[in-house]
Amino acid sequence: MYVQTFIFSLLLYHLVHTQKQISIQRYINCFTTSEINPTNVRIAHDKKFKKFLLCVNKVNGIQHTNGSFAKTTIEEKLSRYIKSAEIVTSVVNNCTQEQETPEESAYHYAKCMHELLPPDDEGTIRLSIINFYQ
Repeated sequence: MYVQTFIFSLLLYHLVHTQKQISIQRYINCFTTSEINPTNVRIAHDKKFKKFLLCVNKVNGIQHTNGSFAKTTIEEKLSRYIKSAEIVTSVVNNCTQEQETPEESAYHYAKCMHELLPPDDEGTIRLSIINFYQ
């Protein structure tokens, strides 16, 4: 029994570690395809930065290539962190408005999320969801 538990724990650790590596690789791919300089990520109005945001949104399944948003997916993901259905609905209704280009839509989404999401007692909800947008 102890051996089985140990083996299961090792397999679970490997799976989680592998998933983290895959996620990190996806973000690295977004840096590469957007040609953004990681040291200049804070330059919000830069076209490459907006291209990076679109890539991240697509990787996370919340935005399609044409710029439209997967609102159901956004609701599901936000609901994991935010218990208030009112806040989740507000974010979905206000932050998923399509702009002139898919990149502009991604940028609007990021800014809007930053403005509308309240921090929890420790500020971790906002940081965990949108830290890479700042």
